[in-house]
Parts: sequence; C-alpha cells; structure tokens
Amino acid sequence: MLGNRSTPWRARQSAAETSTGSLTRASRPTPLTLPSGMTRVRLTATFVLGAAVLAALAAAVAEPPPDRALASPAAQASTWVAERSGTKQTLRDVGAVDADTVWAVGGEKDLDCVILRSDDSGAHWRQQACPAPIKLQAIAALSATDAWAVGVNGGVLHTADGEGWSVVDVGTSQVLTDVVFADQQHGWITTRNGQILRTEDGGASWRSTSSGSNAGLFGLYFLDAQRGWVVGSGGTVLRTTDGGAHWRTLPSFLDTRYMAVHFLDENTGFVAGNVLLHSWNGGEDWERRIDRPVKSLNGLTFSDAANGWAVGDEGYMLHSTDGGNSWPPDSNGSTVSLNAIDFADPAVGWTVGTEGSIFRYGIPLPTPTPTPSLTLTPTRIRPPTITRTPTATRTPTATPSGAWLSVAPGVPLFAGPPGTARDVQITFGNQPPQTVLTATLTGPVKFPDGTAVLTRALEAADGDLWLSLRTPADTASGATFELRAQAGGRSASRSGRVLFRTFLPALVRDDGFVPVVDETPTAATATPTALALDTATPNTPTPGMLTPETPTTPMPTPSGTLSPETPAPADTPLASPSGPPPASPTPEPTSTSIPFR
Repeated sequence: MLGNRSTPWRARQSAAETSTGSLTRASRPTPLTLPSGMTRVRLTATFVLGAAVLAALAAAVAEPPPDRALASPAAQASTWVAERSGTKQTLRDVGAVDADTVWAVGGEKDLDCVILRSDDSGAHWRQQACPAPIKLQAIAALSATDAWAVGVNGGVLHTADGEGWSVVDVGTSQVLTDVVFADQQHGWITTRNGQILRTEDGGASWRSTSSGSNAGLFGLYFLDAQRGWVVGSGGTVLRTTDGGAHWRTLPSFLDTRYMAVHFLDENTGFVAGNVLLHSWNGGEDWERRIDRPVKSLNGLTFSDAANGWAVGDEGYMLHSTDGGNSWPPDSNGSTVSLNAIDFADPAVGWTVGTEGSIFRYGIPLPTPTPTPSLTLTPTRIRPPTITRTPTATRTPTATPSGAWLSVAPGVPLFAGPPGTARDVQITFGNQPPQTVLTATLTGPVKFPDGTAVLTRALEAADGDLWLSLRTPADTASGATFELRAQAGGRSASRSGRVLFRTFLPALVRDDGFVPVVDETPTAATATPTALALDTATPNTPTPGMLTPETPTTPMPTPSGTLSPETPAPADTPLASPSGPPPASPTPEPTSTSIPFR
C-alpha cells in the first residue's frame, strides 16, 4: 500500500521539477535589450525567485497530503494483544479455523467445563453450553461447524453445527490429553496411560490401539491420514506410518517430559517440553535447540515453514523466524502461564492460558469507538415525531441478539437441602411462537414428579418461569448437579450444588433467605427451638424459598411448657442475637432447613 501511494508523489515531484525549469527559463531576461548593470539585477532576482519556488515545491512534495497521513492496516506491525474471554477459568487449548473463527476450551477443576467461541477474530468471545461437566484438555477444530473436544474421565464432546455440543462415548474413562484430525474422517486421541484411540469414520466409532508404552502421552501431530507422531513423559516418542494401526517407539534422546510435537515434513520435526529439540530424520535422532528453557514449554506450532512458536509457564514465549534454527525469546506483555498456541494463517494466531487469558497475534483490531461523523448524523436533529413512534422502542423483535435463555440469572444456582424443594428462575426472550422449553437435570436433583426431564410451553416471546427442583432425602449435602434449558434453538446451562441442612441460632442472609430466630420461650424440658422462615406467611411459599416435601404436623405443646398464648416469665426470655425479642409472640414454628454455605 505504501509503494502504491509513493508513486503519485514521485510523479508530482517530476512534474514540479519540469514546471520549475520552465518557469526559470521563461523568467530569463534578454540581455540585448538592457544595460549590463540592469541585466545582472534582473538575473539575480530571477534566480532568487526560482530558488524560493523550488524550496516551496520540495516541502510540499516531501509531506504527504492530509488524506494519506494515516497508515493503512497492512502497514501496521503485528503484535500480541490481550482479549477479553469473559471467564477466569484456565484455558487449556485453542483451535483456529480461519482468521475469524476460533475456539478455546478448558476448565479449572474436573467438573468445570468451558467452551468459548469467537466469530470476529477474537473481538468478542461467547461461552457455549457444555452438555456434561468435563474439564476439557484439547480441541480439534475441523471447520466452522465441526469440532471435537476431549478431557478428563474419558469425556469427548462433538459439535456438528458449531453451536450445540453432545457427549460421545469412546469406551474409556482415562484422562484424554490431545486430539487431532487429519481430515474429516481420520482422527486420533491420546491418553495419560499410553492408550491411543483412532477413528476412520468421522468419529462414528473409535478403536483403542496399544502404543507399546505405559507413559503418559501429551502431544500428537499428523502430517496426513497415515504419518503421525506422539510424545509424552520419560522422553517417549512414537511414530506411525499406517494411520495409527501400529506404533513404533523411537530411540529415547532424553529422560524428560515432552508436551508438544510438530513436523514440517516427513523428516524435519520439533519437540517441546523441558527442552526444545530438533530432528532431521523423522524422529530417529534429535539435537538440542534449547537445552534448558527458562520455563517449561507447553505448546508448539509453526505458522509457516519459517515461523515457529513455543509457549510455556509464566508467559514464556519463543519465536523462530528461520525455520527453527534459532529461537529467540518473544513476549506478549504478560506473566500468566500459557498452555497452547495455534495459528489460522501466518498473520493471525492465538495463545491461551491461566485466568481465562487469551492473546491474539496480528494487526491490532480496529477500535470499536465510532467516529464523530457517525454520531452527528442528521437523525439527531430531526423532528421529535420520529422518536415518539411507539414501535421504535417497544417491539421485542427489534432486539438484535435473537432468541435467548438464562438459567438463574444473577444468582448462584442452589437446590434445597436433602428432603426439600426449591424454585429456580429461567428467563427468556425473543422466542418464536408456540415454543416449548425443555429442561434437563443431571445429578441427584429431580423435578417434583421424580423425572430428570421437564417440558413447558412458553406463553410469550419474553418472560420468565419458575421450575421446582426436589432434592431426595438421601442426597448428600454439597452434591453437584447441572440444569440445562433449551428453547427456540438456543440453550443455557448452569452447574449448582445442594445446600446444607443446619440448625443454628442465627445465620447470615443467603440468596434471598432471611433466617428468623424463633423467640417463643420454652421450658427446660421443651423441644429445642428451631429456626423458621417467614413466619408471617408460613403457608405461602415464594419463588426461591425452601419448602418441605410433605406438610409437617404442628408440634403439640408438652405438659409444663409454655404455649404461644402464655406470657413468658420475666426470668426466662429467649435471647435474640439481633436484639431484644419483639413485643408480640410468634406462632409455634416447625423444624425448617436453613441454607448454609
């Protein structure tokens, strides 16, 4: 772009020189008509004027015109820029389809599942619903609609439309560490116990293949459907030339852990981990490129034959620009640990790591701040009749986000303590007519009819509804569950926990529950006083309030105890942690569970 812009400047400069020469020649006087003294004066003035004109034209040519003062995007330098992921969960792998479409997956704990997707080169990231609580370790993005993700407990997820994910049974409960597809049909998965899974029918079926090693396998790379390499702990390097049907263990170079592998062709390859190695004969022999990296390396890739990238702990990054011969350090300006790196093309790539970190390499994306010309449009001074049209702001379909769902918005998701029920809110908007919402529970919590699936017809395009969640009496307090809702082609899910049952004098307010201490005085032999919820309206449950599964029978007043109507003796009041008891007694309470975290 700059070369194209300099061409007219040179043309203008040549034209200026030509016109200047013409002006000088035209200004030369004829000495035959003037005396010699006058001739010298005229010539001096002519040369001074010509020099001034030349200086002015040179200054004009040297400075670009105002409309060319801003450099084009192609002229800007590529750099690493942090992007907002919207999560603090650790991201463990990234898969780029093209310069716009990219996925990132991860999770902090074994039951934490995170799937992020961007369709605008990382300018915006949105979280996709996980069908099961699986901490994901790796992703293979085949296209904008086809991707595979693997994780702990043999968990494999697949999307065929780029949005909804489903669980695929591959017949193992091992931790799955990496996944690679050479094409739409041929794929491989590595595990931490030396097992390798492969498919030849696009994931419809998976077969286990013995690698001949019990070492943990972490890195996987295939040049095509036949030639591939696997690396792992203890200096393990495996190679196949028949699509993974058989694996050969290559000679060990170092007894250390290898985390990633990448081959440029059948002979030239690199391995990263606690060292950075290079092979020139398909992995049969290796040489050190970096003997002792400053930090352990976790990810390795090449964006083209010349540019190689390696990332590791505490922001450690290396960048080779000579095909892997040298690896000088690079930086993205952060010290968070980086787990993986992938490039869509030589100009655009991403790396991900802890604390939900995502960094994009390339020309910085334009700032979304609108220019003044966009904010000072004539519509801002049009007659007010345009802004008074009700349909301009009240039509629900004007929302550009389309149909949406949200489970328990703005609050943590909890089910009641064992033996109780609790209501949970689901909000929705822009739903098509006659939409049916399907809610699915995973875990010990059930719907009131004892099932894990419930459907409700939505009576409006926008609104909310409340679902009652029942916790069986034999459920352990603190147990986890997941609630997933689907409607109008959209889905939303949340993970929650079962609350604890406790009897304490007072508790701090928690998620809308206001514990009230029963202040009815009792005798020494009376049943211990329990806490009550909302004693003013005991028979009117409100959304989000705990309710027993079966009605409780009022406790009879034992002999010798004080009934609610009997005034308490002056020397036996029940102390309240928040101050003196109220003047009027409260009704006889029943034993009620109080949520406690």
